[in-house]
Formats: sequence, C-alpha cells, structure tokens
Amino acid sequence: NAADPQRGGFAPGAVLTIYGSNLSTTTQSADGGPLPQSLGDTQVWFDIDGVRTAGYLSFVSPTMINVQLPLDSMQSNVSFSTPRTSIEAKVYVATTLGISEGRSITIKPYSPAFFTSSGIQGNVPAMLHASHTDPARVVPVSEISESERAHVGEVVMLFGTGMGLSTVTLPPRRSYSF
Repeated sequence: NAADPQRGGFAPGAVLTIYGSNLSTTTQSADGGPLPQSLGDTQVWFDIDGVRTAGYLSFVSPTMINVQLPLDSMQSNVSFSTPRTSIEAKVYVATTLGISEGRSITIKPYSPAFFTSSGIQGNVPAMLHASHTDPARVVPVSEISESERAHVGEVVMLFGTGMGLSTVTLPPRRSYSF
C-alpha cells in the first residue's frame, strides 16, 4: 500500500501507489472533493471476480499514480459457501497511450500501515499535534519542541491507510476522506 510498499495485500478504501513508466502524459493532482475516476488522460480499474471497478485517483504522473481502492471491493457478485478472507484482483492503467498489462493484487479486509515522516530517524509515523500552548498551532511532529509534547486529552492526528471497513455505512463506488 502507499504507506508501506512491503505490506502484503490492500484493504477496501486503501490508497495504492503504482510505479512505472508511461502511466500518464501529464502530472496532475485531484482538486479535493470526491476523487475522480479519471485524472488527466489516466484511469485505473480493478477486475474483481470479472467485474471492472474504477479506482479513485488523487495523483497521476508519467511514473507514479496514487489511487484509492473502492470501499466495496471485498464484495463479490459470486456466491461462495464460506466467506472469503481475501480476494484476488487485477489492476489496470489506461491512458491515451494504451492499456497496461493486468497486475495481480490481493484485497484483504484490512492491511493497515502508517505513513512516515521523511528525514526522521526510526520511521516515525507522520502526525500532527495541536499544541497545548497554542491550540491554533498545528505542527508536524518533527517540529514539536520538548515543551510542546502531547498531554493526556490532546489530539494527535496520525496518517494511515488500509484500516479496512468501518461500521459507518457509505454508498458504494464513492471516495471518502475522514
């Protein structure tokens, strides 16, 4: 997944990073809001049990794509006698240059990982803290002084992906940020 390329499998709603060449003819980021299923000339789709499902793009460039796996990707149109703990799927990239060869991925109920702060020794998770000395000041953990360390009851935001589905009911085939 985008936070940990070594992690096996992807959870519904997770952000995936695809690396390669000729992935787009432009470099473009989504403008917030619901993520689009097409960005520049690029689309990504997942073949899950023979059903083609579009991904939601947040960034495309000639060498990298960030795409969100649809939230309902663990659902299947195929009946099984026992629930599956994972689903095999293929991911495709389509541009005006053509369609890529499908790459196999595994979709699991959850596959969590935290994004890390670059330049900080020990792979410290990327996080923000609302300072107790000035609640309007939200700073990256790398800029927090000893006197600004989090106290009990304060908010620290961690950035992760692959946490899996929640108990919140959301319409399928949409992208959400919390």
